[in-house]
Amino acid sequence: MATPFAKLILPAAFVMLAMVNVDFLDRMPNLCVYQTLFHVRCLGCGMTHAFCAVLHGQFAAALTYNPLVIIAFPIFGTLAIRQFGSFLRNAIVEFSFLGRA
Repeated sequence: MATPFAKLILPAAFVMLAMVNVDFLDRMPNLCVYQTLFHVRCLGCGMTHAFCAVLHGQFAAALTYNPLVIIAFPIFGTLAIRQFGSFLRNAIVEFSFLGRA
């Protein structure tokens, strides 16, 4: 069974991407194994850049990095919000039972 803090991984990833500048990501090396081996962009190539651009309000740039961000960002954003909400609900329930024996 996963720890309660495992529910914070996806929300934390969104917070980290919101703090990183897109220009910084442009200077990072390409880590896509598929693109390195076959010299063709995979469906996920540019998604990190696209998520970061959306979180910074650069929607046109996000579409140039990866057009699938239109589908992926709402899905992962909803999952992140739900996981964070679930973590908070569990934390509140556990906190409310701490003083009772």
